[in-house]
Amino acid sequence: MPFTRDIDLADLQPEDDLGETLVGDLVEVADELRGLYAQFGAADWRVFVVKVGWGGAQRGEGVQTVLSEVELLPTPIVTENRRKKVVGGGAVDDGDLNVRGVSLTYTEDLLTGKGAGGVPIARNVDYFYELRTFDDDLDRRVRCTLAAPPTRDQINVQWRLSLNVQRPTRGRGGELP
Repeated sequence: MPFTRDIDLADLQPEDDLGETLVGDLVEVADELRGLYAQFGAADWRVFVVKVGWGGAQRGEGVQTVLSEVELLPTPIVTENRRKKVVGGGAVDDGDLNVRGVSLTYTEDLLTGKGAGGVPIARNVDYFYELRTFDDDLDRRVRCTLAAPPTRDQINVQWRLSLNVQRPTRGRGGELP
């Protein structure tokens, strides 16, 4: 006699709230473990989401001012696929970066620069990612934009980001170009 059991299809549907799942329960543990990379000195870059406002009606008009800087914690791991490109005035970094280990506590709205509830970015506001070195004496900043929408990797309890290097970057003290 074959084995049969009643299956309620409603039980097989994914949870709407990540907190009600095993992955949701593991987010805090995964974040604590990822925090060890920076504590042990194995992380090369700090990662920030920076929003700037322009004085004019749209991006590029008027004077820029920093509206907010959010550091992604625990510190994600940045993999560099960059190379030095020779130009008329010397060599500049060129290529892309992959960021993994971004906590699932962040929303896609924050990672894409939107406001709460998916409010679109204002016409006179810009956002970008900024990578900063841990060493204050050699403080370097690399300005980046998303190359593609963030990827939610629930199996590995993280967001993954693909970033393109953008120029010009901010100065060591955070002054805008």
